[in-house]
Amino acid sequence: MSLYANPSLYRAFFAPSVELRTSIDALVRKHVGAKDVTKLRVIDPACGPATWIEHFADRGAKVVGIDIEPKAVKAARLHLGDRPATVVEGDMRQPPASVKGPFALAINPDNSVGHLGGLVDVAAHLAAMHRLLRSPKGDGGHYVVGLAVREPGDELDVGTVYERGPVEVGGGGLAALRTETLGLVDVQHPDGLRCERIRHTILAVGVEGVGPIVLEQYDLLTFPFATLRSLLAENGPWTVVDCRDATDEALPRKRLGPGAGDVLLTLRADKAATSSARRLRLGRATKKR
Repeated sequence: MSLYANPSLYRAFFAPSVELRTSIDALVRKHVGAKDVTKLRVIDPACGPATWIEHFADRGAKVVGIDIEPKAVKAARLHLGDRPATVVEGDMRQPPASVKGPFALAINPDNSVGHLGGLVDVAAHLAAMHRLLRSPKGDGGHYVVGLAVREPGDELDVGTVYERGPVEVGGGGLAALRTETLGLVDVQHPDGLRCERIRHTILAVGVEGVGPIVLEQYDLLTFPFATLRSLLAENGPWTVVDCRDATDEALPRKRLGPGAGDVLLTLRADKAATSSARRLRLGRATKKR
């Protein structure tokens, strides 16, 4: 069983807390600056069972969600009901043609980028989001995205990074989750990237289709800072306007640089510029953090 293919468990474990939603709202007010949320168009390129777009839809925004997992798409549509929302099955690297921009905001805080296959996939995703956030008038929207910045020599302590439960699961039953990092691993990735190995341990009682103990393990991409800068410059360009510590739900400010770790970035989709201008813009943004 994959946790990501079980929408009821996923919502039970990963529905954002009040503190985290409040922190995200503060970022949106600061950088998107929309006084009337009902006029916002918001997209989540890996929406799962609508855990984030539901938050914005509840406040009146027009939301679009994309997910590659059919069960998640079905669950998202169910939870959104008759709100001003559209959820489609599709790939975050190449969103369906039916999804039309421009959007003012893209929201993807849970490091879905880390599940992609490599640099080509990440580049395709960033370029696709840039297109969806640019308007014909030249205005650029913002992308709130979580990812991990790690350098070749970095180490990561093994241990528990997240626990939730026991919580009630939609459809019946109780479940608890422990998420552990098993550290940074060299997996002979074709792009030379290192991955963080994650293990989920799930205990469940009375949850349909889920055994009493479930173990799941996967690897998440991490990016050296120089590689990340290149990706943002060459598949946009993007300006980093904010960097936050993704391990703290209060989202305190964090300096973006080599070995920054788990971060939540706010990126602005900018007009194309010369290579030197791109480097200068990214450099200024980094120094301010």
